[in-house]
Amino acid sequence: MKKIMFIIILTLIFTSAAKEFFYVDYSCFRSDNDSKTRTQIYISIPIYYLEFDSVLTSTFSIKVFIYDKDKIIAEDKWKQKYSILNEEDKFSGAEIPVMSELILAPGYYKLVVEVEDLNSGKQIDMLEVPQESKMFMIAAFEDKFSMSTIQMASRIITDRPDERSEFYKQGVIILPNPSKIFGTSRPFIYYYNEIYGLNSDDDIEYQWEISNSEGGEIKKGLPENKKSPGRSLVLADRIPVATLKTGAYKFSLKITNKTSGKTIEGNNNFYMYRKIDFTKDRFKPEENMAISSKDSLELDIMKDSEIGIEYEQVFITLEKKEQDKYANLLLSGKREFLKRYWTEQESKQENSREAFRQRIQKINNDFSTSKTEGWKSDRGRIYLKMGPPSKRDIETYNTEYSDHEIWTYFTGNYTFVFGDPHGLGDFKLLHSDYPGEKSDPNWQTKIKKSNF
Repeated sequence: MKKIMFIIILTLIFTSAAKEFFYVDYSCFRSDNDSKTRTQIYISIPIYYLEFDSVLTSTFSIKVFIYDKDKIIAEDKWKQKYSILNEEDKFSGAEIPVMSELILAPGYYKLVVEVEDLNSGKQIDMLEVPQESKMFMIAAFEDKFSMSTIQMASRIITDRPDERSEFYKQGVIILPNPSKIFGTSRPFIYYYNEIYGLNSDDDIEYQWEISNSEGGEIKKGLPENKKSPGRSLVLADRIPVATLKTGAYKFSLKITNKTSGKTIEGNNNFYMYRKIDFTKDRFKPEENMAISSKDSLELDIMKDSEIGIEYEQVFITLEKKEQDKYANLLLSGKREFLKRYWTEQESKQENSREAFRQRIQKINNDFSTSKTEGWKSDRGRIYLKMGPPSKRDIETYNTEYSDHEIWTYFTGNYTFVFGDPHGLGDFKLLHSDYPGEKSDPNWQTKIKKSNF
């Protein structure tokens, strides 16, 4: 019977322990020293949570610490800059991938990662993986038939790769995907794997398989063959996964050395998120009652940056008492809050989350400026909280006053006055009689043209 060695690759998306948002993953590769392992720690930072200076550049620092009990046995610290072309790019959903490479002895360790925004002087996030959890395990390879971690990547660059890149190895650039989320924006899985303990001209057969969380086979590649060029061999490929529905999956790679008759197998988890799976028209009438649970699944696997944005949007609509109660939630709390919130809203009004998204889209279309997304503007915030005004008076081309708008809500008889004293389309709330909002009965003096 062929001996099968299973290497278990654990997922490190430790959002529950985080104060804010970033993803961490890691891979283990054989080093030149059989007693040590080349360990790569991947971190992706959503640019949405960074502060950018006047020339649209962010400067941040990253610190990685490896502990054995209470002793630091390895660390890596560096500063990095990232620039965007315009303010709107901050909301693109882009993430900055970075990597720390350390040489570690096999075993279980405590991992700590800290990210600090140097422009604002604030710590964006800190992640800690306790040693006793055994979730940060450094594998041993020695001189035997074995395989590295199967690294899940967002892209593999083979065309004239820059050897100076921190992501360069074995003639290609492997751009990491620490979240291991694929789908709408990432319709291909890229994987990278190294095989060790070979001899020249060994005949290697390999085959990949994708299974669901219940272990059922979903997709399987055809067996392929390669000749070993020496003591090691690299396997890397791209697999289309656009047809996989939203959910959790396992990627497996089975490798057989047909020369020696030995077989090894490795696994890694990944996640699919497709917006199409949450489109109302995709569901049959008899499935409508399950939309709330599908929303819950979507919230489970949504990117941290998207969770943060939706939480901020919903937070605007809450009453002051609720805002005080939920103001200091961690990421895991925000995710659970949204799941409970939308479950409650769906029980009152079907498709309430989809209606909320449509309102956000309308607000962005109507009130966005070159510097501010519509829902973050004063008019957008009030529209999101109060709904469309019963009456909207728009004053433009007035010879005495700058452009301004007066919104009236007949329910409650509330008034909101927005002014654009500089003529840049940036309307600010000048006055309101709604409790808790800015009140200034002399608001007209603020937009009187004689004052400018």
